Amino acid sequence: MIEVLEKRIAELANAVIADWRWVRDDLSVSVLGMILYGYTLETGQALGATTSDVDAAMLRCVRLNVGAASNWSSGLVAEANAAARDQPHHPGHHELIGVGRTYHTATDQRALVDNVYANIASVRKRAGLPEPKVPVFLNPLVMLLAARERQKGQPLTEAEVIEVRDSAVCTLMTLSQAERFYTELDARVPVLRLDPKRLWEQWQAVRDRLT
Repeated sequence: MIEVLEKRIAELANAVIADWRWVRDDLSVSVLGMILYGYTLETGQALGATTSDVDAAMLRCVRLNVGAASNWSSGLVAEANAAARDQPHHPGHHELIGVGRTYHTATDQRALVDNVYANIASVRKRAGLPEPKVPVFLNPLVMLLAARERQKGQPLTEAEVIEVRDSAVCTLMTLSQAERFYTELDARVPVLRLDPKRLWEQWQAVRDRLT
């Protein structure tokens, strides 16, 4: 049962982190953690899990899937546990946990990922923090890699994939600027976006249908 619980929350966490909008900072990890805790509570309840099971599954997910440090992860899970039981303890965290609870019956993972990012943006704005910046490749990496592989006539090596990334024209944009850029791009020709930090793994997953 605990393995099923861990698998389900890991799938959602991985989908959020694989998105090009992911920026690993304390605020993003905290918001994601609270939402995941609510999702884990509801999913765990349906599976007959105890609160200890929920906390253990969450701790593993935050450490292994989200990549937070052990002590930081333990503190986040303890804070989520307290906020879930006591709204006045931290109303903002309690609200985010409530959002995560609603995910339990949802079937559209893409919509859930978008909702996580909407909540991250909302919390950031309320806190008066500036938008983070993300690298935007003016020529999409997936198109550059597909062209290079067709030219080579055989699969690219990991070193060649990284070389394509490192030589591509890139600029930094705020998340909202990047979203506008991609919206305009997709209006002309929808393009799959690859995470430059996970480029090799993601390219292996899509290359067969593109080359």
